[in-house]
Amino acid sequence: MSDIKMIRDRDGTEKYYDFNCKNQSFLITAMELKQLGIRNYYFMLEVKNPFSGVCDIDPWNPNITPAEIHALMVELKQNMWFYARTVARIRTDKGVLPFELHRGLAASMWCFVNNLDSCLCEPRQTWKTTGTLAAPISWAFQIASQNTHIKLFGKETANTKKNLMDLRNSIDVLPEWLQFKRYNDPRENKLKKARQAAETLENNLFHNRVTITPKPASPEHAEGLARGESGAIMYFDEIEHMIHFPIVLANSSPAFKTASDNAKSIGNPSCRVFTTTCGNLDSRAGRDAAPVIRSMIPWTEKIYDLTRDEIVDYVSTFREQYSADETVRKDNREVVNIFYIEYQYWQLRKDHNWVLEQFALSGDKMAIRREVLNQRLRGSTESPIDPEDIEALISNMKKSYDVILLNNRWRMILYHHGITRPNRQMIGPSRMNPFDERVPYMVAVDPSGGTGNDNTAITVIHPYTLQIAAEFKSPYISGTELLRSLIDLIHNYIPLGVIIPEKNSMGYYLIHNICESSIRENLYWSKSAKELEELAVEGPDADLKKLSEQYKKYGHYTGVSSRKAMFELLFKHILECKQLLNTEYLVDDICKLVRTSTGRIEAAKGDHDDSLMSYLIGIFTYYTGDNLDFFGIDKSIHPVIGLLEPDYNVNIANQDTMSGFFSAENVTFETIQRDSIIEIEQWTKYAMSVNPRIIDPIYANNSTDTDISGVSILPSFFDHVNDL
Repeated sequence: MSDIKMIRDRDGTEKYYDFNCKNQSFLITAMELKQLGIRNYYFMLEVKNPFSGVCDIDPWNPNITPAEIHALMVELKQNMWFYARTVARIRTDKGVLPFELHRGLAASMWCFVNNLDSCLCEPRQTWKTTGTLAAPISWAFQIASQNTHIKLFGKETANTKKNLMDLRNSIDVLPEWLQFKRYNDPRENKLKKARQAAETLENNLFHNRVTITPKPASPEHAEGLARGESGAIMYFDEIEHMIHFPIVLANSSPAFKTASDNAKSIGNPSCRVFTTTCGNLDSRAGRDAAPVIRSMIPWTEKIYDLTRDEIVDYVSTFREQYSADETVRKDNREVVNIFYIEYQYWQLRKDHNWVLEQFALSGDKMAIRREVLNQRLRGSTESPIDPEDIEALISNMKKSYDVILLNNRWRMILYHHGITRPNRQMIGPSRMNPFDERVPYMVAVDPSGGTGNDNTAITVIHPYTLQIAAEFKSPYISGTELLRSLIDLIHNYIPLGVIIPEKNSMGYYLIHNICESSIRENLYWSKSAKELEELAVEGPDADLKKLSEQYKKYGHYTGVSSRKAMFELLFKHILECKQLLNTEYLVDDICKLVRTSTGRIEAAKGDHDDSLMSYLIGIFTYYTGDNLDFFGIDKSIHPVIGLLEPDYNVNIANQDTMSGFFSAENVTFETIQRDSIIEIEQWTKYAMSVNPRIIDPIYANNSTDTDISGVSILPSFFDHVNDL
C-alpha cells in the first residue's frame, strides 16, 4: 500500500511523494541522500496524480482494466521516476530484474528530466549504461516524446549495436500493453508491426526513432557522422574510449541545438547523455577526451537543493575558475554545459570484496584503477619519489564522498577521516555536519592572488587521526571571497578550527583581514624566536619585513630551511605513514613533483603543488608548533607511530631529516605499528577519560542518527544493504 505525503517546495508548490513504493532501491537512495543532508532527498518518489490511486495499481496484473491502464498511461507519460519505479526492467544473466536506482543513476536521471546534459562516470558493472537505456532513454522513446529522433554513439559499432539491442530488450520486458509492438496505420487502415532492425528502432505510435552511428574511422568520417541527422536526445557511451570523440561532440552540437530547442518548445524531453569509465591517458582516445572532461561542470548533490538561479550562479563560479586557470587554458577549450557526475564503488553499494573480485578476474592493477577505482593518474619520470611509492599512493588514494559549498559558491571536497561522533550537530534542516564540531581541526591555507596563476589551497586535517578531512583549491577565489569562505567554514562547520595560513606574500593580507574578522580567535599564532628570526632574514617581500610584531606571530612562514624540512617530513610520511597521504588533490600534487637541476623539489612546469604545500603547512605545524595545546590539540601521541618523545623540539636550522619526530630510525612501518599498539590502547583509554575531544569507536558509546520518518523501512534494513 502506498504512503502518499504532500510536501511544499521552496516556492510553495505542493507536490506529492510515495514513501512506500514497491521498488526498495528508490527508498534506499532517498535515505542515502537524507543521511548526506540533502533537503530534497525524496525527489525520485514523486507522484504527479496521487488521487487517481495509480500507486496501488499493479501494471503486471493480467486482468488489468482499461481504466487502470489509462490512469497508468497518464502518470507514466508525465513522470519518468514513476516509469523507472514501476515498469522499467533490465534483462540480465540472472533473468529479468526490476530497475535498480543508486546515487549515480539518480543524478544522471535528475539531469535528464530537467533537460540538463550530464556525463556519468562510474566503475564498470554498476549499471550506468544499462540503467541509462532502461529508464530515461526507454521512457523518452516509448511514451514521453513525440516525433523525436534519438541517436546512439559509442566506441565501437558492435558496442553501439549492443546498446540498441539492450534498449529493445528493455522495451520487450515492459507490460504487454505498454510495448506498442503494433500500431494502426490510418493510411491503409490496418494494424502494422513496428520496425525493429539492427541499426534502427521505431515507435510508430508516437513517431519516435532510435538510430545508431558507426565507429568513426577518421577525423573526416567523424565530422560526417556528427553532421548527419539531428537528434533531440543523444547518448554517447564510453566517451574516453571513443576515437575522435572531441570531433564528434563539436560537430554534432549544432544539429542537437536545433532539435533540442524544437523539442523543448512542445514539452518533449531533450538532452545529451554521456557515460564513461576512466580512460587510459597513454592512449589517443584517453588523451583526447581528458580536456573535454576537465571542461565539464563538476556535479554536487547539493544541486538538488538549489533553485534555478542558484544553479546558474554555481555554474558561473566554475566558469570563472576554469577560464582563469592556466593549466586548462592550454587545452584551448571553453566550459561545456555538461555536468560531470562521478561516483565511487562504495557510493553505489559495492564493498571492498567486490573490488577484490574484479581484480581477481584480471589481475591487472592499472585496469582496476581506471575501471573500478576511477583513477586517471600517472607519475613523472623526474619525480624525487620512488616508483614503488608512487604506485602505492595511487593505489591507496580515496575519492571524496561529498562536497560542501563554502559561501554557497566554492566547492570543498570531503573525506571520511576516522571519526565517530556520539552527538552529530545539525547545521540545517536534515543537514548533518560532516565534521566533528568538538574537534580543533587544523585548517592549513596556502593563499594566492586569485588571478588564475596559482591555486589558493586549503587542507583540513583532523589533529587526532592526522587524516585529511577536506580539500579545497581554486585559482580564482579572491582574498575577500577566501575570507568569507573561511568564516563560513568556521561558523557553520568547525567552530574550534585552527586556521594556519602561510604568511608569505598574499598570506599577509589574509592574516590582516582575519585579525579584523569574527574568526580572529581561530587564527594560529606562535612566538617562536627562530621563526621570527628566519622571517626577518629570508622574507622576500618588503611588506613582510615591515610587519608589526602583532602580525608576525600569526600563521606559518615558509623559508629555505623550513621548506627543506617540510619536504623531508613528506618523505618520512611516505616511508612510514603512507596511509595518511591518500586524498585526491594531495596525491595528484605528489605525483607531479620533480627535482630540478638545482635540487629544488617543486611541481613540474605547467603544474601546481598548492594542495601539497597547504598540507605540509598544516602537518609541519602539527610537529613543530609551540602552542597547539592553547587551541586544544594534544600532540603527546601520534595516531600511527604511537607515543612521541616528550619535550622534543625541532631545530629548523640544523634539520636535514625529520627522523627525530618518530620513535625509531630504519624501522618498518609494520614493526612500529606492532610495537606501539599496546601504548596506543593504554593512552586512548586514558585520553578519552580526560579529554572529550578524543574519540575512538572502540571505547566510545556511539549513537547514530537513524530518523527515517516518512519511510516504512526499518533502520536495520538500510544497515544491512549498506554492509554496516
